[in-house]
Amino acid sequence: SCGKAHTVLLVERNQRNFLYSFGSNKTGQLGIGKNIQFSVEPQLIEGLPSAKIDSIASAKNSSFVLFENGTLYSWGGNKEGILGIGSTQEQYRPV
Repeated sequence: SCGKAHTVLLVERNQRNFLYSFGSNKTGQLGIGKNIQFSVEPQLIEGLPSAKIDSIASAKNSSFVLFENGTLYSWGGNKEGILGIGSTQEQYRPV
């Protein structure tokens, strides 16, 4: 899934799902914390449940993952509350 300047990849390995991201992390859209501003190599997104992933999506500066059980995680830029978490604060890790 691609945003304005970042990409999120879904990888299945040994019947488990893993999410990786790379590109700009200016507003947290990589989901890997604040320490890295940009990554040219895929970075593992940690802190997500081990449940089966249904789909992933990216917006301009935000990322989303929907699990088969209906749980939604989001992170990144949160202008106008796009992450759906009840605030407009940027999120650098999945919430």
